[in-house]
Amino acid sequence: MPRRRPADPDTDFLTTARERFKLADEADTQQQQRERDDLAFYAGDQWPKAILDARKGQAATAGMPAVPARVSIVVNKVREPVRQIQNQVRGSDIGIELVPADDFGDLGLTPDDTEVTLREGLIRRIQRESQAQDARQWAADRAFIAGRGYYVVMTRRLPLRRGTGATQYADQEVYVLRIYNQAGVLLDPSHTAPDGSDAEWEFIGTWVPWDRYATEHPTLADGSPNTFSASSESDFTSMAERYPSWYKADGEQRAVRVVDYFYTERTSVTYAVLEDGSAVEEDQVPEGVDPVEIFTDVVKTIKWCKIGGGVHVLEQTDWAGPDMPIVKVLGEELQPYDEQRRAEGMVRNARGAQEGTNYMISKFVETVGLSPIPRDRLDPEAIEGYEAWWNVANTRTLPYLPYRTWDDQGRAFADPKSNAVDPNILPIAQGISLFSQFVQDTTAVSDPAMGKTDPSVKSAKHARFLIDEASKSTSNYLDNLARSMRYEGQVINGLLYPIYGARPGRMVRILTGDGENQMMVLGDPQQQAQQQQERAKAAKVGKLTKDAHFNVIVKISKNAENRRLQESSALGELIAAEPQMMGWFGDLYFSARDIPNRKQLAERAKAMLAPPIQQMLQAKEQGKEMDPAAQAEIQQLQQRIQELEQIAGRMHQDLQTNAAEQQAKVQIVDKEAALKAHIAKLEADRDLMLADKKAATELELAQMNNAAKIHIAEIAAKTKGVIQAAEMEHEAIALAHTTSHEAEQ
Repeated sequence: MPRRRPADPDTDFLTTARERFKLADEADTQQQQRERDDLAFYAGDQWPKAILDARKGQAATAGMPAVPARVSIVVNKVREPVRQIQNQVRGSDIGIELVPADDFGDLGLTPDDTEVTLREGLIRRIQRESQAQDARQWAADRAFIAGRGYYVVMTRRLPLRRGTGATQYADQEVYVLRIYNQAGVLLDPSHTAPDGSDAEWEFIGTWVPWDRYATEHPTLADGSPNTFSASSESDFTSMAERYPSWYKADGEQRAVRVVDYFYTERTSVTYAVLEDGSAVEEDQVPEGVDPVEIFTDVVKTIKWCKIGGGVHVLEQTDWAGPDMPIVKVLGEELQPYDEQRRAEGMVRNARGAQEGTNYMISKFVETVGLSPIPRDRLDPEAIEGYEAWWNVANTRTLPYLPYRTWDDQGRAFADPKSNAVDPNILPIAQGISLFSQFVQDTTAVSDPAMGKTDPSVKSAKHARFLIDEASKSTSNYLDNLARSMRYEGQVINGLLYPIYGARPGRMVRILTGDGENQMMVLGDPQQQAQQQQERAKAAKVGKLTKDAHFNVIVKISKNAENRRLQESSALGELIAAEPQMMGWFGDLYFSARDIPNRKQLAERAKAMLAPPIQQMLQAKEQGKEMDPAAQAEIQQLQQRIQELEQIAGRMHQDLQTNAAEQQAKVQIVDKEAALKAHIAKLEADRDLMLADKKAATELELAQMNNAAKIHIAEIAAKTKGVIQAAEMEHEAIALAHTTSHEAEQ
């Protein structure tokens, strides 16, 4: 950025800066502490200090043996869900588009499409060459973990080459800078915008080695020599920061605290509204004209200052753009319920589940892996003379263990007995599984989203549904980053004219939407009109309009590489369906291919294009209108392409329909086979049951038949005995009668 030294630096300037720094630091202390705790937790410091101290080993005291330290294992399960969100950012191409605003058409500042293309191309090149993705990802990673992250858009002067003899210009460029120590950033605590765009002042602090500091800043902003003093540097050290280990050694100063300070100055301007609606400054109202209205407008100017060691103003100047350069990225901002501003990442909500996982895994290891080997119970006299054998019994494999069975008096010793230990590890294993599930629940990232197969998921459609649901649960992080990138695009766009457009004739390199480099010459509208006729012979000409406003649109899509591969696949399918299309867009097909020499192949395919298309391309390059006949033929070709695309779409739909029908038929066949198998099993079960019942019935009938025969035999025997007794009684009566008759005779 252009730097100047103030003629009369304000003596109260540093006092005001210190007060602001202290205000922001105190207002942010508790949030900074929460962020530090979450960052440490994410790094693996997951055991509370009190619990960890209680599990430490203790030395032998008062005749008691030493107590070994208990195992404290950390199985960090919160990193994988966070990495899933990080990979979503890496796999997305968050592009910036510019749309001219509607509020400056009457001022003659309406930009054309060339300027929009130039600005978008410059923004893409700035983001790629300055490794903006790294700065953005670094800030987003911290936001996803702890709740907040920052990166900054800066300007710098291009290096000059000595001894070339050619005319050189002190040009500048815009770049996106990663802030390594995010704790060194402090914003005005009164800001309310989630991206920090409405902050009135901002600080970025860092430690600079003394040698580099002395070389870069030999003098102060007022021209006096720079004599370093560490007396007040702590005034610009955030409570959330720690001194680096190399800051001081043996009392020797090795680094200096350097702070970039951005602040806003406001100036009131009084305007008068005339009868025709125009507005002029109050002192420019024509004589004899009475204004309709008088109002005051506030003009905002952003300043930049670099403070060294807390006591020296090293540099001071106006900031080139209209926006504060620090971009704030949020993880999840909470609604305020007390006097604090709270932002959280994924770690804060998962801390309890992760701690429970560590506790249960440590208990499992203690119970199973580190449990003591069961000891034998025996009489010490029973192993007298064999102590060495028993001392190594648990560490060596011995063929046998000798022991005494009788003492010296002939009394028998009891046999040694082992203590059987059966640890109940089932509840511990269930606890590990339960807390692992809690980690997924609190981070809203399920197994399918992490590429793991859930046994309950039976179809790809179900798995895709779970992945989509997980993406919805964490989409707020990507949305917050897109919002911050919108502000990043606004900051860069505001710097384009003062940094690149101040020198007409400057040649710049832009990046097209397809990722190709293109040269453009910056010029004013008059130069652009003069060079319009030579556009085919020279680099394209574009202009940057001063004070032109643009609406910044952020679009999230696949990255350029994936889009190119998708385009190549679509064109390949069309060419396979209609080979003559190679003469319509064969150059585009090879340009999109990821193969060596694709540019050479595209050039050769371009030479073989159909004549009407070659005429169209030549006319566009020369800025001429195309032949109507060629236009009509190209329109016919376009219609033909549309028809083929529709045919291809119908074919694709038919294939999907046929696939669905085949799948349905397979499912029906599978169901019929399963039903038949089930019916066969039921019939077999029925036959087996009937056979069992028949056998049981026959056995019962046989038993009943035998019992009946026995009963009948018993009845017959009893009947026969009765008859014989009756006959004998009759014979006895007859005999008695006969005997009596004979006696009477």
